[in-house]
Amino acid sequence: MPRLFVALALPESIEQAIAQWQRTHQPTGTTAVVAKNLHITLRFIGQCSNQQVDDIASALGAIQVPSWHQSIDKIGRFNTPQIGYLCSRHTCSELIALKDAVHLQTSAFGRTPAHPSYIPHVTVFHRLAQRIDWQAPAPLLNWRVRHFSLFESAHGTYQELHRWPTL
Repeated sequence: MPRLFVALALPESIEQAIAQWQRTHQPTGTTAVVAKNLHITLRFIGQCSNQQVDDIASALGAIQVPSWHQSIDKIGRFNTPQIGYLCSRHTCSELIALKDAVHLQTSAFGRTPAHPSYIPHVTVFHRLAQRIDWQAPAPLLNWRVRHFSLFESAHGTYQELHRWPTL
């Protein structure tokens, strides 16, 4: 059964800029997320049947949101799970509108409810234990969001199953 999530894939130029930043600022004892797996999650759905994949894709296809400029200019961490991430100091209203639309359209699928304190972010390091002092300058990145995607997660790799354009 496929394990699904909806996310913003990053342009290749942003993936490469983050990969370069990771090589310079990776804390000892952590694992860097590979460039092709970098993304901003909108909703984790979880395991679904093949029929549900088609139903989810159909539901997501009804979403219409304008494109916007997304930035990264801040680092952060979650202690549970132990990750380091990059994010924006200012969350775009268009991003929140898309996240809300994704949750609304996929609420019948999966077991993951909307998180009340959603922080849109790009996970860059795993195993960032609390004892690790991590202070690094954030990269300053900006791109135009032109689509969102449905991904399958399998054995540490992500495969884009469907993609929908922003307006």
